[in-house]
Amino acid sequence: MLDYNSIYWDIAMIASTLSIIRLVIVFIASDIFEDISDDFEFGIIGIINFLLGFSWMAISLQHIFTNQLVIGLSAVIGGIIISVLYIYLLKFISKLEQTNH
Repeated sequence: MLDYNSIYWDIAMIASTLSIIRLVIVFIASDIFEDISDDFEFGIIGIINFLLGFSWMAISLQHIFTNQLVIGLSAVIGGIIISVLYIYLLKFISKLEQTNH
C-alpha cells in the first residue's frame, strides 16, 4: 500500500529546502535574480509555494482525517490558496513600488 504520509513529508522537505535556499540567496546576493526573467522566477516560486502549502496542509490534516481523498483535496485547495495569496502580495508590492509609497 502506498504511504501517503512519507510522500507528503518528502514533498515538504524538498519544497522547504528550495524555499530556504532561495531566501538565503536573496539576502546574500540579490543581484543574481536580476538576470533571470520575472516570468521564469515567478513560475518557479509559484510552484514552490503551491508545494509548500499542499504538503504542509496534508501533513497537518493526517491527524484529523483518515480519508486520503479528503486530505488530498484539502491539501490541493490549501496549496492553491497559498499560491493565490502570494500572487496578490506581489501585485500589492508592485503597486506600492509604482506609487512610491
